Amino acid sequence: MTHADRHVARFVLETRWETLPSEVRLRAVMCAIDLLGALLAGTVTPVAAVGRKTAARYFPGTSASIFPGGATASIPGVALANGLAANALDIDDGHPIVKGHPGAVVFPALMAAAESRNARLQDFLATLVAAYEVALRAGFVMQEHYAYYHSSGAWGAVGAAAGVARLMGLDQAGVVEAMATADFHAPFVPVMRSVRRPVMSKDGVGWGSMAGALAALMAADGFTGGESSFGYPEAHRRVMDLGGTYEIMNVYFKPHACCRWAHPAIDAVIDLRRTYDLKPANVESIRIKTFQAAAELYHEKPLNTEEAQYNAAYPVAVAMAAGEVGPRQIIGDRFPDREALLLMDSVEICTDDRFEREFPARRLCEVEIVLKGGKTLPSGVYSLDPDRNPPVSIKWIAKKFHSLTDGLLSRDRADDLIAFLSSPENNPPVRKLVALATVR
Repeated sequence: MTHADRHVARFVLETRWETLPSEVRLRAVMCAIDLLGALLAGTVTPVAAVGRKTAARYFPGTSASIFPGGATASIPGVALANGLAANALDIDDGHPIVKGHPGAVVFPALMAAAESRNARLQDFLATLVAAYEVALRAGFVMQEHYAYYHSSGAWGAVGAAAGVARLMGLDQAGVVEAMATADFHAPFVPVMRSVRRPVMSKDGVGWGSMAGALAALMAADGFTGGESSFGYPEAHRRVMDLGGTYEIMNVYFKPHACCRWAHPAIDAVIDLRRTYDLKPANVESIRIKTFQAAAELYHEKPLNTEEAQYNAAYPVAVAMAAGEVGPRQIIGDRFPDREALLLMDSVEICTDDRFEREFPARRLCEVEIVLKGGKTLPSGVYSLDPDRNPPVSIKWIAKKFHSLTDGLLSRDRADDLIAFLSSPENNPPVRKLVALATVR
């Protein structure tokens, strides 16, 4: 057990809701609302259906609930099923530097453990903050040490393990063993393979959530994992500021249901469409200059929701055709968007060295829409920087939650869930949240 491991474990166990900075508490509430919305919306996807079937068949139990219907399974089974659903529409939160989805890995595992242990909301939200911090720092360390782009399931599992271990009542040594076990057994996640040819594996979110939950349960039974990546030399500067700075404050929230690497181009197209009142029939071509990772997204016409989400051309074409890229365009009644499929043939994508040099700290692109007749409409450089994208508010999160759950929950039920998570001062049990979010 290294000094860094002990330091991280102490932070996990000593994080208290009442002593967290007010802006961190607000961010935790926003993350919880956003993640629950993404999870519930994702339950309609094929991958979520597979997750529910797998959990029921191979992880039976009564510990916690699988959304949306409330069937039960063991904690790891619920983490797997709800984890797959949380990331199923690629509209869950992310972190720009680690290039992945922390919330969708840690939230389902922690929800399952909190329900099982009858935890209260303040403790759940404080644990959620700790799990985000551990997961993100594990991601920084892994990617720096191995010089390889490990994605969400790999490092998110470490945060999930830390959070579940706390909720299950493990001591400092137990938290360390849980993190080390998750670190050792978490999925490798060669995510660029899924980027180039999208499949249900995606970011390894469900698998990472399951691995983290199982690691904590095994640590509770005496399983030892040795030391985690926090024992590497690169870890010291990444973890010693725990409790002083909060990486959860750098998490972003997604307005579009697709890979964020495509979001600057989507924003540019939507703005040009609105400014010039463009119609798809007016468009000759859409030219996109972007960074290499975005250019490597799938280019073919999508046959399923994964191919629609991890796509460089389809979301941009959808933005031109529909003015939005939401669940309906990638899984719902408007998938596939027929106008968008036709427009895809006119989308041209190339890498721009200016934008590649800035990635991943900044996601930049430039779009030109060429109209029939030859007129060119340039967007200028688009980014996902705060100067172009002001901080998201709780009002924005609530509006997104309603849009994601419309048709699944009544308006009143959605309002009740938002109010529940927005009022941690009442400190109700998490089981009440589960009951409110369950669709019978």
